[in-house]
Amino acid sequence: MPEPGSGTRLEPAPRLGRCQDFPLSGAVQLEANAGTGKTYALVHWVLRLIVETGAELKDVVLVTFTDRACDELRARLAALLMQAESLLDVPAGQEPTGDLADWLRQRAQALGHARLRQALVYARHCADLAQVHTIHGFAQRCLAEFAGIRAAEVVGTRQVLTDAVRDTWRRLLVEEA
Repeated sequence: MPEPGSGTRLEPAPRLGRCQDFPLSGAVQLEANAGTGKTYALVHWVLRLIVETGAELKDVVLVTFTDRACDELRARLAALLMQAESLLDVPAGQEPTGDLADWLRQRAQALGHARLRQALVYARHCADLAQVHTIHGFAQRCLAEFAGIRAAEVVGTRQVLTDAVRDTWRRLLVEEA
């Protein structure tokens, strides 16, 4: 796991061309205000990882703040994989234009159409294996995987407060006695 702050920090931009600047190894930290294209940039970066490095979705971890953002990332990633696959299936002479279509054509020339299509189909079928977590969900997963602590073993806030109140009452009662 990379050290905190050791990842590449990038600002998002709503173009696939900007995603070409993202490194294909190591950690990437993407921070920006709402509506600036973070989700767009992330799902296109994941597509690049799949196509250009052969990465599998189960090996890519995306961490965000809310459950809603996790759902959005999963949905947009699945949609992008379907879109990319469908762009490869367009008959000759009817090729669409645009950043994604142009990039896919370049990758198909470099990798071979069949190999690229196979990678996209496989990724689409494995989309439910994408590691998309909230910060808290990721922390729970790390605790379970690396420290052997399951989420059920982590004491909740309510239990901590209950224990603190009991301890306080015990101390007060002992001091008065």
